[in-house]
Amino acid sequence: MERPYLQLMFVLALLVVPLVPSVSDMEGASGDSGVRISEFYSYGTNGVTLTNYGNSSVDLRDYSIKDSSTGGEGSVTFTQKLTLSPGKSVMVCSTKIAGDPFSDRAAVITDGQKGVDFSKNFVLARNGDDIYLYKGSSIIDAVCYGKTVISNTDLWKDTFAAPSKEGYVTYRYAGTDTDSSDDWKLKVPGRTDLAFDPNLKYDAEVTPFLFPESGGVPVYRALESAKDSVFIQIYEMTNIRIYSLLIYLESKGVDVTVMVEGAPVEGFNQSQAFRLKALQNAGGEVLVIGATKDPDRYDLNHAKFAIVDDSTVIVTSENWTADNMNGTVRSISYADEDHGNRGWGAIVKSTGYAGFMKDVFVNDSSDRYDDVRTFDEFMPYAASASIGSYESPDTTTVFPSYKAQVTPFLSPDNSYAAQSYYISNADERVYVQQQSLGSSYQNLSDSSPVMMLSQAASRGADARFILGSTYNTDTAEKQVGIINSMTAVKAATMEVPKVHNKGLVVDDVAIVTSVNWTDNAFNQNREVGVAIHSKAVSDFFADAFIGDFTYYYTYEGFFVDVSGIPRSIEYGKDVKLTVGVPKGDYEFEWDLGDGSKTIKTNIPAVAVRPAQGAHVLTVKVTSSDGITNTAKVDYYVGSESQTTDQGDDSGQNGSSDSSEGFLSGSGGKLIPIIVVILAIIIMVARRVLK
Repeated sequence: MERPYLQLMFVLALLVVPLVPSVSDMEGASGDSGVRISEFYSYGTNGVTLTNYGNSSVDLRDYSIKDSSTGGEGSVTFTQKLTLSPGKSVMVCSTKIAGDPFSDRAAVITDGQKGVDFSKNFVLARNGDDIYLYKGSSIIDAVCYGKTVISNTDLWKDTFAAPSKEGYVTYRYAGTDTDSSDDWKLKVPGRTDLAFDPNLKYDAEVTPFLFPESGGVPVYRALESAKDSVFIQIYEMTNIRIYSLLIYLESKGVDVTVMVEGAPVEGFNQSQAFRLKALQNAGGEVLVIGATKDPDRYDLNHAKFAIVDDSTVIVTSENWTADNMNGTVRSISYADEDHGNRGWGAIVKSTGYAGFMKDVFVNDSSDRYDDVRTFDEFMPYAASASIGSYESPDTTTVFPSYKAQVTPFLSPDNSYAAQSYYISNADERVYVQQQSLGSSYQNLSDSSPVMMLSQAASRGADARFILGSTYNTDTAEKQVGIINSMTAVKAATMEVPKVHNKGLVVDDVAIVTSVNWTDNAFNQNREVGVAIHSKAVSDFFADAFIGDFTYYYTYEGFFVDVSGIPRSIEYGKDVKLTVGVPKGDYEFEWDLGDGSKTIKTNIPAVAVRPAQGAHVLTVKVTSSDGITNTAKVDYYVGSESQTTDQGDDSGQNGSSDSSEGFLSGSGGKLIPIIVVILAIIIMVARRVLK
């Protein structure tokens, strides 16, 4: 019986293997090498980048770039051997301009160099143009932008991509190739662009700790151990004891490099300036990122991490300020004002993770992108503070360490995708303590992380949320009220200690990060986070969270979970609307907001066909003991194309699902082929297995 099964598997392999998606397969060109247009800049230098997404090296001598499908407008040719290895890129432009975001990069090849020849009439128009990549006489890739649309649907499937604008390059996101605008986004050169990889895990030993209880003692101990190097990238660092330690390390021959944000929201701290000057005078390298041009690579350098001896990484949610890093281990009181913020931190001993974070630091601290300066360039007349000798925190407190694996994530690269991944996979618990919930997420839209928590709660997970109230008490309390009444998430505000944390516990994964739940933090700032895979570490932070939550949670009503209500409904079709409520008996009144009569049910669902247009659904729920809760949801009813347009912009998280692009667009043509193949498989199977 073995041979028939082997024959069947062989047939399956022959039929299915050609369907495995890749850049070249989706393009469908014969002999395609996988070279694609991956970047262009149409704001003055006619810049184009080619990237080899294939598996073999390619000589570009047979390739050309043209700004029309016939080549009549202009072209870029490669007249000498120019080898492009797998995964590598070549950037070409007509001329080099100082400070230009595309051309002023070390690796750029300009007209006349290395056999790159720009014809005089190769010009990328600012407002719109089309670009074609030829191999010989065949077009193997194309992109259009601005007001120009490629009409050939074999080359392009929808409307144009975004044109470049001053300071922003248009680039192919994550190597996708659906021949549509979905592949293209704007970025500032020098920003990293890493997709989130949940399978990237580094073995580590992790020491978790809390602010303000720890007084930053674990941070001091990690820095004290330095023998070769310390790299610190942080939003603000004002604690004088940290500076005395770093100066002490410099005196011992340790290379210390510090990079801080140049334009904090509340202004550059004067005492920090004096202390940075003292560190620089002692031999440390001090860099300032940001506040140089528009756009900088990041709106804010909001990360808080350090790398010690290329083997240990310190990650905190907190800046290294006087209160947070006072060096005193202490207990806290919720009843009395306490100094320092509520925050989380972790010391991660892992050479693999340290190497990853070192690459981040090297990229961000590079002076190639005109947004990093030495401290003297930033503040040439700053005075130097008097820094006393270093005194190690006098404590014998033991901070336990645990074996773990760690997964890195970053903003603006993939922090939204990372947190979405963990929350969407929560089974047992998901606890979140957040300083901020941005206005774009307060409306409980599908893209709001709060709705991800609600969906986890609907699956049976214990979902709880603490929102800091110190920065805006009225807004925080109102938002928490909405969450408690309209989702299955239990929410509380917290005043003391002041919540500056951004931490999560999801099942047996703990997340320590600088990422606030705001659009800027996810998509514009440099932020750093680490997901720690360890039940022990997760339990440590979960216990701290539950302590805070138990003290501050006060909600006494019941919830009406609206996460199951669709925000877009196709006109003319029946739809079932469902809400979630705790166990018990309830009466429901459904006002569709479209002028129709209110519907009453004794179950948490109703079948309706709403009128076309934008409406507000109001669901009034009354419990058996007479308590009432009312939830409201905005929704839209239109044609299929209209409802698609009305959906939330999931692109804000910077993630892309290549499988979706494979089955839609050009990949959609494979569906009938798959059906035929399945029929052939069944016929072959019947004959083989008789």
